[in-house]
Amino acid sequence: MSLFKAARQELKVASSAIGRMKGAEGFDDFDSEWRLYLNAIEKVFVKVERAAQPYRNKFEPWQGKYNKLRKKDSLLKYLKQARHADNHSIQDVAKVTPGVYSFSVPGGPGVTHIQSLKTDHTGRVVEYIGNRPAQIVDIPSRLQCVGFQNNGTNFNPPKEHLGKKLKSDNPVYLSEQGLAFYESFLVEAERKFDK
Repeated sequence: MSLFKAARQELKVASSAIGRMKGAEGFDDFDSEWRLYLNAIEKVFVKVERAAQPYRNKFEPWQGKYNKLRKKDSLLKYLKQARHADNHSIQDVAKVTPGVYSFSVPGGPGVTHIQSLKTDHTGRVVEYIGNRPAQIVDIPSRLQCVGFQNNGTNFNPPKEHLGKKLKSDNPVYLSEQGLAFYESFLVEAERKFDK
């Protein structure tokens, strides 16, 4: 039996939560899975640490670089602190930013003439015929991580991870980046201590 079986199980829980976040039909379901992910990913680290207690003298120096990363890397710090915010406060750790939709026909010299304008059940224009070009802005709603405060310190969504700029503040994207890091951490621990 693997020394790190419990940590491996938490990694599976985190991965499954990401899959369910992707398929969530509403924000409440999504938010529950995001919070489950945050707790499971933190447990990976804790359970590796607990399992390695028999090798404490070798493990602690090896683990030191990961402890430093978790304190300095903006993504890892954010994930850890988001878990703390979830467990020890009533703060949100994600939100839906509403979408924006607008339709306009800019004015100019002369008369603006709209020959035909049809909308669908949501109010979006599906057909426009007129003498001036229309301008449509259609930005869909999106999920994003939010800032929060723990023990008087503000934590904003991360902008970088391991020296590289992050593409998004979407919780699914950030979760996948975090999962890859902790998978690598666990593999290295297994390689070094699970003999």
